Amino acid sequence: MIKPYTAKNSKETNDKYYSENKEKINEKRRLMYKIDEHYRLVCKTKELIRKAIRDKEIERPMYCSFCKRFSERIEAHHEDYSKPFIIIWLCHQCHKDQHRIFTREEITLRRRIKARKKKEESNKGE
Repeated sequence: MIKPYTAKNSKETNDKYYSENKEKINEKRRLMYKIDEHYRLVCKTKELIRKAIRDKEIERPMYCSFCKRFSERIEAHHEDYSKPFIIIWLCHQCHKDQHRIFTREEITLRRRIKARKKKEESNKGE
């Protein structure tokens, strides 16, 4: 049986997991930062936005750009991380939904690329 999603349970579970596995998680992040160019770009973009909000260069809105609902938890969404200041401001739920859609497509694409590379490498060996 699948347990229904609740923000409280999820937050508690995530906090507990993080506190128990902090070193392992941080080591993985450091490794990802070293080897994955896209991950580095995402981290740099997030940091630029955090600094811009902190320095009052940009203002975080109180309404979601997609569903138009008021939320105190409006998040910055980027379609292209190489353009850090082109932002779609989304509530947490809309942001999560947006990434769920994007992630499925991205995973499929990455699997195809990986399979193609594997096939090319096996053809080179012959």
